[in-house]
Amino acid sequence: MAVTFGQEGLIVPKTLAADALMQLNLMSIFSKAALGGFREGEFEKGATVQFRRIKITDAEDYDPRGNTEANTTDPGYLVGDLSLENLFTNAVPVYSSDYQIEKYISEVGPQMAFSITKKFDLALYNKFRTPTHASTGNVSYGVNMPIRIVAAHKDTAFQPFNQDLLINAAAGLEEEDVPPGDLYAILATRAKAHYLGEMTPVDAGAVYANAGVAALLQQGFPIGQFVQRMGFMVGGSNIIGRHGSQAAVADLDTASSAQASLAIASITANTAFTKADYAGTQPVLGALDLVLTCTGLQNVAVGQIAKLGADNATATAFGVVLRVDAPNKTVTLVPFSLDGQQLSASDLSTSTDKFSIPKISSVNIAYKKQGLVFDTRKMAAPPENSGAQMVGAMDEQSGLLLQIWQGSYDVNRLRSTTRYTLLCGSKFVDYRMGCFMLSL
Repeated sequence: MAVTFGQEGLIVPKTLAADALMQLNLMSIFSKAALGGFREGEFEKGATVQFRRIKITDAEDYDPRGNTEANTTDPGYLVGDLSLENLFTNAVPVYSSDYQIEKYISEVGPQMAFSITKKFDLALYNKFRTPTHASTGNVSYGVNMPIRIVAAHKDTAFQPFNQDLLINAAAGLEEEDVPPGDLYAILATRAKAHYLGEMTPVDAGAVYANAGVAALLQQGFPIGQFVQRMGFMVGGSNIIGRHGSQAAVADLDTASSAQASLAIASITANTAFTKADYAGTQPVLGALDLVLTCTGLQNVAVGQIAKLGADNATATAFGVVLRVDAPNKTVTLVPFSLDGQQLSASDLSTSTDKFSIPKISSVNIAYKKQGLVFDTRKMAAPPENSGAQMVGAMDEQSGLLLQIWQGSYDVNRLRSTTRYTLLCGSKFVDYRMGCFMLSL
């Protein structure tokens, strides 16, 4: 339930803020599928909020009768900054006496919520797709985008989304050395449609009826809502449908003839990337350096998803590009098989596997909820006697906070202006808690 705040007597804007915030919580997929936070105080865009988590250690099986002391080493913390980098804002019609209050709120509140929902959900989805590590030198990979991948791919093409992707993603997430947590899966619009079709055969019978599929046949799979499947809370998002794809690269070679795939000359282990979440010596991440056969490497960027495999066959592996050394024709990535198992150099072949950047229609995501965090903060109210006023509403459950500002009276129009804002930042705090699910 929203709690309103601000100057006394501003009943209409406070009611509008509370209604818009309720609508925002209903429309946004990530308001329910991420950990939100709020802290008292007044902040500006660009301010940072620090978070930390304890590094991983194993308990000691200690014998008090021995002559050695028990381990007293503090494992320490992995610390990160979350920047309040987003200030979503828009203008709304000003309430006047020719409006009925109920009609004004019922019309304006949903418009406010939808305007912010699109930007808010896209900002959180982009945390899965945006690399933040250093482009050179050693990297302790921890508070970074996910790299694990599962894929529905056969012969030369991606296949419709199916339940095997959820099963394999769950296995990959649960085998990581991280605390257990609630699993969420957000699907692109087309992937959601394919999965709905797979879940609802006409001859489903009692098993599917008992699993709640009968309700899905009647209600569909509404955006912003979740159903429980394969250990996940599964939801759909048209944000991923419109922004969660990857374009194919048609020419990777600077030579005159276009080359959509390149042969791999050599594969060696990369030791510059290590796992940040371990006290003491950090184990290697498992990245590989692929030296590609070409005149000159082009059109490859960090964060792209690469395919490894023969041109006219099912992919051997997929991997997120972590580093590109164009002068040395080298690409660094961690390869994963279609079922999400991490591969080593011996699992790949320089004679048959080739490197390419394929077209991917749906880059769906699976993750542990505690891996995706956001924070909202309140901005300072206008000074007294400034002619401006501020009210707002905060949802204690989701952590979202919305403010409404009024002021700047226009004598030519005999009205003031009204604007609403949401100041927030977000981050994916542990790469091991996320997984990409690639499908048609």
